Amino acid sequence: MEEIIMLLVWIVVIKIRDSFLDIKLATTYSTNGCQLHLKVNK
Repeated sequence: MEEIIMLLVWIVVIKIRDSFLDIKLATTYSTNGCQLHLKVNK
């Protein structure tokens, strides 16, 4: 039972971290969107 709880905790932590990274990426994209867009297209 404890393994399942630990697994759920890890999933939540990873989800929070991913959404935090998404926010940082969105902020970076809006500040220098053109440069990032060019890098992605290459």
